[in-house]
Amino acid sequence: VFDDSRAYRRAAAWYHSHFPWPHRLGPGSLTLEATPDYLYYPSAAQRIMEYDPAMRLIVLLRNPVVRAFSAWQMYRDYGTYRPWIYSAKREVRGFDVAVQEEIEGIRANERADGRGYVRRGLYYDQLLPYFDRFDRNRICILDSEKLKSDTSAVVDQIVRFLDLPRYGSQGAWNRFHVGAYRSEI
Repeated sequence: VFDDSRAYRRAAAWYHSHFPWPHRLGPGSLTLEATPDYLYYPSAAQRIMEYDPAMRLIVLLRNPVVRAFSAWQMYRDYGTYRPWIYSAKREVRGFDVAVQEEIEGIRANERADGRGYVRRGLYYDQLLPYFDRFDRNRICILDSEKLKSDTSAVVDQIVRFLDLPRYGSQGAWNRFHVGAYRSEI
């Protein structure tokens, strides 16, 4: 739906339905939202800018090879969760084959599928539409490894970027969405 103009026309009401009403949040409250798809689909930058040109954006980047392998693992396991939705996207190719076929598709200018093992790691191309539309001081780019290894420092950086009041030390941070791979690269 990120690049489907028909779905986008209905998107604002649908999007707002996923957040608390402003009167429930109270004055001065912020709502945050996250998805990696906004970076991947070129039309998202323009739509975000039209929605709110003062938006602040936080981009979390991961080593492209590690990201691709993680995505391949996820797609390989598709179909075990909600098979009626996800089984069609299940990856049956080996990692090497999937990556090589995508590279060949890039060279042939073929349209990408949603997986984008290689394409989603081409961060320069994905960031350009945002740099063209937003002041650079509205974009905070972070390293996911640093977030894992020094969470408090990265959270401090985000707090400063969003001009939020300082907070007390959080102690140990819980990690979410951490899985074990069945194989290695």
